[in-house]
Amino acid sequence: MSPPKSIIGALAATGVLALSLPGSAGAKPGDLTFQQTFPLASGLCAKVAAGTEGKRLKANAAQATADCEALLASFTAAQGTVLAARTAIEPTLAADRAFVRSACPNPKVVHAACRKAHRLDDAAILSLLHQLHAARHSYFKSIEAARKHFWAAIHTIRGEKHIKADKPITVPPV
Repeated sequence: MSPPKSIIGALAATGVLALSLPGSAGAKPGDLTFQQTFPLASGLCAKVAAGTEGKRLKANAAQATADCEALLASFTAAQGTVLAARTAIEPTLAADRAFVRSACPNPKVVHAACRKAHRLDDAAILSLLHQLHAARHSYFKSIEAARKHFWAAIHTIRGEKHIKADKPITVPPV
């Protein structure tokens, strides 16, 4: 039986699922690829897409494919949301911080212009930071929920409880 055609298979064939970042050190939420975020799950999904999975998984390839597609869809949605939030918020945050820095070139010398800049922008900066933190928290919460759901589904396949799951993704506090 030929492997089921799927979005995972199509992405693997076109190389979209290839690693694109040299490493994860210092990566912001949403920067890591599907493979970097879910190394074991992405490997399993690639095997299912290629038709090289084990015999028990091969017998349940349609379910595994659906699980892989659901994981990828959840990841893509969470990644898109956090990247959109960063794209919308970070330039404004940088501009507000630059305004305060220009008014306060020497933080040890506080003058009227510096106090005024802080009065005008501190609340806005704090609000933007809260929005970024909330987007970050939501991203990690979403991908951890997707990871749990995926591995729970894979482990329900008879004889596949032994498959090692990806490590839990730490959800940072808000």
